[in-house]
Amino acid sequence: MPSQAIQSRKCSFRFQIMNHLRHNGGSPQEWDEILTPLIKQGFRQELTPGEVSLIEATGNIPSNRIAEYSALINKLDEFILHVASSLGWHIVLSTLVQFRMTQWEKQPEGPEKLRRLGAATGHAAVIFQRQRPARVTDLGWHQFRKELIEELKLLFQQLADIIRSRRNCVTLTELLELVSNQLNQHPEGFGLFRRNSDSFRDYLSYASDTELLS
Repeated sequence: MPSQAIQSRKCSFRFQIMNHLRHNGGSPQEWDEILTPLIKQGFRQELTPGEVSLIEATGNIPSNRIAEYSALINKLDEFILHVASSLGWHIVLSTLVQFRMTQWEKQPEGPEKLRRLGAATGHAAVIFQRQRPARVTDLGWHQFRKELIEELKLLFQQLADIIRSRRNCVTLTELLELVSNQLNQHPEGFGLFRRNSDSFRDYLSYASDTELLS
């Protein structure tokens, strides 16, 4: 089973990647340049100090740690397979993933991993097409959501009078400016929202560009 840490991070991978490519294009090389470092970074965060040292010893692994290294590589495979259920088929544009797939082709357990990769990317496609909602599995999510919604309610109550007084619709740029002004006027408040304000702005920009807000 993937760890709760993996569960809570995988959706942020997709958002970071899609937000980057929305601004920077999407050639195979560009996908790899953003995907591979993010996968490595995410996987490294799941490792113990001892496992990190073993990864850094690649090419010079002590004979008494070969089995441990093999288990670590399998752990990487499991990480890739789990994140694939969020990223979808784009994950195969990572050169790291491509390399692991070439190894799976040679290994006894490889066909099963390739089958699981196909199932994971299919699962992501179903969610992308909104045929099925994405599951939230992070145990801290519900409390975080509750507290953040309370902050958002207070914030937008303060914005309501300003927005209603305008004759024309508020543009995305104007909305972001209004939010920023409110945060500046209440420097001690909205702690959760402040820590996640970059994601909020990125989401609104993405939603506007993709007509999700129309």
